[in-house]
Amino acid sequence: MLHIAKVLFALILLSSFCNYSYAQSSCEEITTASLQKLTPLLEQNDFSKIESIISTLESVCGKSEFTSRLKLIRRLILKEDTERELATYLDNHYDEILTYRYDNAAEKNFASIYMKDKESFHFIPLNHAVDSLIKLKATALLNSPSYTLTEREEAISLLFADNIDAFYVQLNRQPKRQPAVQVYQELESNKQRTGFAIYAGAFGTVGKNSTFATSPSFGASVMSPLANQFVFELAIKFRLNTNDNYFEFNDNGVVKDINSSSSFFFGGTAGYKALDNGPWIILPKVGAGFGFINTGLSETTFYDGDYYEEGNSSSGIQYNNANTFHTFLGLSVMRHVKGRKFVGLEAGYHYIPYNWDEDLITPIQPRYWSLELFLKL
Repeated sequence: MLHIAKVLFALILLSSFCNYSYAQSSCEEITTASLQKLTPLLEQNDFSKIESIISTLESVCGKSEFTSRLKLIRRLILKEDTERELATYLDNHYDEILTYRYDNAAEKNFASIYMKDKESFHFIPLNHAVDSLIKLKATALLNSPSYTLTEREEAISLLFADNIDAFYVQLNRQPKRQPAVQVYQELESNKQRTGFAIYAGAFGTVGKNSTFATSPSFGASVMSPLANQFVFELAIKFRLNTNDNYFEFNDNGVVKDINSSSSFFFGGTAGYKALDNGPWIILPKVGAGFGFINTGLSETTFYDGDYYEEGNSSSGIQYNNANTFHTFLGLSVMRHVKGRKFVGLEAGYHYIPYNWDEDLITPIQPRYWSLELFLKL
């Protein structure tokens, strides 16, 4: 008896799944066919035939934001009463569904977003011609002197025209909080893009240093997508050498006392995401590049001619800085703020053997630390 019950239960589940799959398949087919007919009908304002298409869509797929939007734009253009349909639209929070649709349609990868979840968009491709036609008609209604719209009709026309902020202001209506799944999907989508980061913080010495003191540091970088497990940056950073001391430097055989105004780093970093729980990311990093102390020394070199022969020579400026190899080990912790923006804190250890440059006479110790705030855009 128990075996028979299990078999019956399995058959019921299978039947339900088949019916659901068939219903979804039928809805997609009907919607695709309806969209093909709707585009020319909307262009011609042939609302008698549009009404029958709406009825067919609702009989197969059920009522939706899309069919309610079609009903409203039809009634608005024909100057028919809209109160009942307006109440249905707003009570069902269809404005939230349309806002979500417009937001996704504005993304560069809108086609792939739609393909991943056709059902949530009611099988209507993002940026479809029907959406554009409804936007145009709503905009025309708002600007036409032959239409006198009520406050709610004007608000819904603003929404249909993709003027979402004005819609919410006019109705003094707050958008419903986005579902957690939707928020997560948008966050992950924003991580897919290459971004830019701006850094500001402090750069100091590890242990005693007779030349450099703790100084302000700044920088900018191009950052690979945060969606990847490995995150790469190409960066330029500099520090303003404040409260530093003079050091001796060999400038083409002449020993000079230098008080440097700044030091620079050009290079790259590679990070591995140790943690990514959505809004929070922890990223250990290693990096290497070209570092130098700006000495302010330079000379002009002339080529293929004599200094005194005008028009018969070319020249170039050669900078004589203290050059070296700059290595870095650090940890970044960042938090999502909004859209593509993250704010974070990065702590780093730097090994910069400046005395690899044989022209640098004064010994300068190579170990440094940094602590920087950054904004990823």
